[in-house]
Amino acid sequence: MYKLQIILTSLVATLSVLVALLAIKQIPELSFGGATPGLYSTVASSSETRVGSTSADTIFTTTDGCTSRVISTTGRAIMLSFGSTTPTAVVGHVQSASTTVAYDSEIYACGQVRAYAYEAGAATPSSTIGLIEYR
Repeated sequence: MYKLQIILTSLVATLSVLVALLAIKQIPELSFGGATPGLYSTVASSSETRVGSTSADTIFTTTDGCTSRVISTTGRAIMLSFGSTTPTAVVGHVQSASTTVAYDSEIYACGQVRAYAYEAGAATPSSTIGLIEYR
């Protein structure tokens, strides 16, 4: 009888721990600059801007709590930099022409983003891009 009581008590304790762990897992996590899986986000800002080929333009400033940033290009590719570096024709991250890319803040953070339209020439001095920031 005593052995049965120990087995039942152990079983109840194990099930209680499992239920507690599952309950904790269901609590949503706060977003601190990363797109946590399963956490919703909303559009914080959206705009359209022109990026020139003579100098890099700041397209996003440093913010707290963004989950992602979406950049859409038109018929010309652009060069991007994340953080304090300045993009040029040979330095930066290329985003191809006519693409829409979501830059997840867990990878690219919520810092400053600068752009340079390195394919724009004298006939077309700038490239139009669309910008959306989610928080």
